[in-house]
Amino acid sequence: MGFDLSGNNPKINVKLDDTTIYGMIESIPDWKERWQFQDALTDEEKDLYWKQYNQYHIDNPGIYFRNNVWWWRPLWDFVCTSCEDILSDKDMLAGSYNDGQKISKTKAKKIANRLHDLLNTGIVDTFQSNHEKKIAELKKNADPDKTFFGSYPFAKENVEHFAEFCEESGGFIIC
Repeated sequence: MGFDLSGNNPKINVKLDDTTIYGMIESIPDWKERWQFQDALTDEEKDLYWKQYNQYHIDNPGIYFRNNVWWWRPLWDFVCTSCEDILSDKDMLAGSYNDGQKISKTKAKKIANRLHDLLNTGIVDTFQSNHEKKIAELKKNADPDKTFFGSYPFAKENVEHFAEFCEESGGFIIC
């Protein structure tokens, strides 16, 4: 299970090139035709498709952000704790589910600014270090319930990617 976030009005830094395999497929409006086109690709073309897909999303980070449940929960908890004056109680609760909660452009920008500040001041580094120590202790515990909670990683790089997504998303939806 994962959390897929889509930008509501993402900033497009690099336009989609419809002469690339990825661009051609994305320009097909009918999803059945898309699948047929994709199914007909050679292995080499499929590899190229995924390289182009990845590059387009790197160039345009506000389009899409994804974390599996293991990565999302600590990230979202950190965001909620750090941005409790930005997010409503409903936002914070709904962000833990795939129910389609929308976060406005204004809130997304404020989250991005707050996360950038926390990254620049070293607070994220400290949080990551403390989180890693806590996980190491949980993994040593004989109680399987406590050991389970040691499976949720947290990384500065994930915060950086999420901050960039928030900044360029134009608001987002959590699915």
